[in-house]
Amino acid sequence: MDVKSVMLGSFDRARDYTLRSVEALGDTEYLWRPGPVANPIAWLLLHISRAEDNSFARWIENGAATMWSTMGLDRQTGLPVDDPAFSVGGGWPSEQVGAFPYPPLAQMLDYLAGIRERSLGVIRRMEDARLDAPLRPDRPGTIGAYLYGAPQHESSHRGVIEYIRGLYAAGGGR
Repeated sequence: MDVKSVMLGSFDRARDYTLRSVEALGDTEYLWRPGPVANPIAWLLLHISRAEDNSFARWIENGAATMWSTMGLDRQTGLPVDDPAFSVGGGWPSEQVGAFPYPPLAQMLDYLAGIRERSLGVIRRMEDARLDAPLRPDRPGTIGAYLYGAPQHESSHRGVIEYIRGLYAAGGGR
């Protein structure tokens, strides 16, 4: 098995588990915050998806348009894509997390599917030598290291989604 096949499998498994963790998720549960400074599942899905979209468009595809913009979600939500950290949910104050106009879950799932389809296509077409290229000019790390870590990033947030669902089911969402 070659390295790209392992990466493709890892990306597929991480997303499959994420999608399973939000099966039968209702709108109230999607937006529910376990505490006043906690993130809802909606924010976690936004962060997972925006981080992948931004990284592939900005760094791996050398400035390609993000799917967030292509789908009009930047206009719909008011979240621009020009700040790499803020546009993926980094540094948001609790008030912004609570007031953000998250896309409906069905639209978010369409966005997740579109990003993953694009990402897998990029990985399949990528020359092996490109895995050793720097991901970003302003930070250490290679494209290969990012591709290795991205599914782990998603999986860690998926665990939080499952934890929030458990809190909600235990009566926290009353």
